[in-house]
Amino acid sequence: MKRKTLKDMYLQYPYKNRDITSNTVPQPYFPKDQIVCDHKYSLTYKEWKNILGIFFKHVMNALAQGFEYKFPYEQGRIGLRKVKGGGVDFQKTTKGNVKKFKNLHLRGWRFLIKWYRYKNKLQYKWVWRIRLTKHAWSYINEIFKNSPREINNLSDA
Repeated sequence: MKRKTLKDMYLQYPYKNRDITSNTVPQPYFPKDQIVCDHKYSLTYKEWKNILGIFFKHVMNALAQGFEYKFPYEQGRIGLRKVKGGGVDFQKTTKGNVKKFKNLHLRGWRFLIKWYRYKNKLQYKWVWRIRLTKHAWSYINEIFKNSPREINNLSDA
């Protein structure tokens, strides 16, 4: 099953607009008959991606403060949970000798993302999965490095 990316989501957006300053083929490509210039919600891919970037940073900040994000259409909610002990450091682990992260800046705590799915509403739960990108993990980790007390806002897993 193919992953859905931001480009795939933009191609579903009904008010696509083409960048006027560019003379090349638009990326992602869409036919000329799908261009909508005169609508107040028409956006280029670059504008649309910037708006989503701001939204995702807002969600990451809220998750780091201990809030949960509730998905629409009763698909559940996600939140960060804190866990004692470090995860396995696969770069330093050798055969028979498992090394773990120490997380000294967080006093041994680490965080995980948890998706609470509603039992009866979401069909084919085994198909769906939420994964944060490496940029999102590093962004949240940077928040906790700058202010280690923020991890106390998270509930235990």
